[in-house]
Amino acid sequence: CDEVYYAALLHDVGKIGTPDEILKKHGRLTEEEYELVRQQPVLGNQILSSITEFPYLAVGARYHREHYDGTGYPEGLSGEAIPEIARIVTVADAYDSMTSKSSYREPLPQQLVREELVKGSGSQFDPKFVGAMLQMVDADMGYQMAGQDEGVDALLQHAFHCGEYRSIISNGIEIPERILKICFQSSYQADSGEEEGHTEPFYGPALVLFDAMDGRVHDTARAIHDTHYVEFGELWFDGHSICTGARNMVTRDWEPSEEPSFGAGSAGDSDTYEVHAVRYRDHLRLRLFGRGKWTETIVALPDSSPMAFIGLTGEHCEIRDVKLYPTDEEIRQDEIPRIAEEISYIDRLESDVPNIQIDGNRAASTAGIPLRDGMRLEFHTMSLPAANLVWHCPYLVLFSSDDGTVGGGQYREYALIRFDGETKEDGPFAENFLETEQEEGFTDWAAWKEANRNGMECVVSFSVLRRWKRWTVTTETENAGISIRNVTVIPDQDRSMRNVPLYAALTGDQCALTDIRVYG
Repeated sequence: CDEVYYAALLHDVGKIGTPDEILKKHGRLTEEEYELVRQQPVLGNQILSSITEFPYLAVGARYHREHYDGTGYPEGLSGEAIPEIARIVTVADAYDSMTSKSSYREPLPQQLVREELVKGSGSQFDPKFVGAMLQMVDADMGYQMAGQDEGVDALLQHAFHCGEYRSIISNGIEIPERILKICFQSSYQADSGEEEGHTEPFYGPALVLFDAMDGRVHDTARAIHDTHYVEFGELWFDGHSICTGARNMVTRDWEPSEEPSFGAGSAGDSDTYEVHAVRYRDHLRLRLFGRGKWTETIVALPDSSPMAFIGLTGEHCEIRDVKLYPTDEEIRQDEIPRIAEEISYIDRLESDVPNIQIDGNRAASTAGIPLRDGMRLEFHTMSLPAANLVWHCPYLVLFSSDDGTVGGGQYREYALIRFDGETKEDGPFAENFLETEQEEGFTDWAAWKEANRNGMECVVSFSVLRRWKRWTVTTETENAGISIRNVTVIPDQDRSMRNVPLYAALTGDQCALTDIRVYG
């Protein structure tokens, strides 16, 4: 580990021989410029080879641009012919590059970083080390590994001053399906250099409603593209609102049935502001209190799949003492008046198993289908409009439970097979041996995502063998050129589960599954 660490610190030393105008160039390199870039590993190796006491340092420098599939340079090595140090450094270097701010873009959102690692597995990167990197990324819920700022909660504990409208916007606060109360103080603050006796401008806080992969508001074309930023609208505490990307937005005065409990101050405090936000499928409800007045705004999102965030901002004001109060208060559908028709992507032919729309990661699953040798599942899949990542696709779950439902009593999950072919580490109840290949029908990952968006037919076949002491289930499918074969081995160690059947269920992320048929 120490050798990899020090080799990684010095692996790019060969850049010293590349002119700054090439290193900082935004556009495509010329052939001559690219040839200079290709010399970086060679020069780095020459520099570090002089440190004879630590020969491993030169290894990372010389081979970190080699690709697992043999398309890299300077020697065109492939697979395990590339030194292990270099294969590790290559993955770490890619992560560092994507999560660092450059002269032409902001750091990429964590989900896009993850996707690029998945897409490069087996081509640019050693799949073994991509798997290790993905485990670290998935465990890094707050995106702290990238070394970015302190995050939403830490930012909101500090006061910030808004001069011109939207000059500063806080990180996003996600609107959940249980009522979230946001309390803060806000007061007029003059801009620096403002003359005494200057007529007081309009001032006050406001909210920006949006969705973005990194939970932040963006205004540059590159960042909007990278984060898939969508702005739904803006709200002010005087009842003013602007609807942009939402389907509809309705604001009215509102009187609470009982005196609310103000978290940020007393109801008589003119500096006190409060937001009660909640979501039910494709609708938001926001109740705002400020300057002694309550308003209620209902927002109809494009559909039920996007995330929804609140960004705190304002004009000529200071926002301070921001506190978040999550609650357990769920709401019923009839508590949010519907202001736009619900959009369904499963209003199609229904066959042996009811259709399902999956708005988020494993947010819905079919009922369990008892596994039989020679069984085959056929269905139609289509990614939802908000889907934009390779794993926004169907998944298959192999499991057992008392009632045949995912998550039911005595639930045991044996395999989760994603149709993009990404591997998942073994759970406590089974071993999985996954083989994924890119067939002739696979062009690239952009085409793969486009095929999912357009909708495609899927076929999954099963071979089930049960012998004393274990089950063996072989699952095979091929979709848009991604061929998957997974062998699940389940030890039969728990005598109480021997007579409980195995089930298969369909689930996924950001997709609609329809016309689900069971054969055999």
